[in-house]
Amino acid sequence: MLLAVGRYEPGATDEHGLSCEDPLCARNGHHQHHGADPGHDHGAAFSTWSFETDDPISLRALREMIRRELPGTVYRCKGVVHSTESPSQRHILQVVGRRSDITGGEAWGDQTPRSRIVAIGAPEALDPALLRRLFERCVMAIEPSI
Repeated sequence: MLLAVGRYEPGATDEHGLSCEDPLCARNGHHQHHGADPGHDHGAAFSTWSFETDDPISLRALREMIRRELPGTVYRCKGVVHSTESPSQRHILQVVGRRSDITGGEAWGDQTPRSRIVAIGAPEALDPALLRRLFERCVMAIEPSI
């Protein structure tokens, strides 16, 4: 429901599409009690992980890694990529479930090229060490000389 990819299966949702197992959430179909309980957090429904590097990433290796190895616990992944193929141009990464797209963006101009990628997934199900290894392999991939 969250991303229309069939991976997030909430038990119950309110009118905002938020899932909550707390019986107070179900009462009257809203979250009026949240003001009285600031410790109640729907953010626990997801985990996030981020990756940053100044080194260029191989778009070919990135596409292949996403297609074959990105864990199913990653619901969404997005970011700006500094690529080996077009080092003067940003690339925009969008992943939703198993659908992915990498498109060319604006030139870096005066900004220092830097890749910044964020993954959103199942609560406490993202493996930071595995994700780092997968993305670092894309940085270390060597493109053939022309």
